[in-house]
Amino acid sequence: MDAMEKNMKLTHKIIVVAGATGLQGRAVTHHLLRDGWQVRALTRNPHGARATALAQAGAQVVRARMEDVDSLTVAAEGAWGLFSVQPTVGSPGTAPDFTAEDEVRWGMNVAEAAHAAGIGHFVFTSVAAADRPMARPRTSPTASKSTSAPDPTTSASAS
Repeated sequence: MDAMEKNMKLTHKIIVVAGATGLQGRAVTHHLLRDGWQVRALTRNPHGARATALAQAGAQVVRARMEDVDSLTVAAEGAWGLFSVQPTVGSPGTAPDFTAEDEVRWGMNVAEAAHAAGIGHFVFTSVAAADRPMARPRTSPTASKSTSAPDPTTSASAS
């Protein structure tokens, strides 16, 4: 299959990017668009400069909030995959009273919405402690358990 045929197949598949206006989400959105995917970019502020730039690049920008499962589920309907960048305590744009419990709950909301919408491919990522080593993930195992995905800290391949 040549590149043109591959791109024709991809244009019928939608990838939802939750956290699309953040640094990691924007990079993922731009790479997916460049590779021929349709991207539904989720943001709290669809009229902001970053969201507008994503729309101009070809993404479908949709307002959805990670604390609102219903808005996430509606935004995920009909999509093939979902890439979620979880905000962490102290992330730009999060409220000053945003807690680790909120982070876990929001991650579980995204996982629940992906499951409810029938998403077949789900990538869950975070920027927590990206600048320092961690003995184990803090929040992703909780979200993994909620989606029946293998827990990376207990699987046979974890080292």
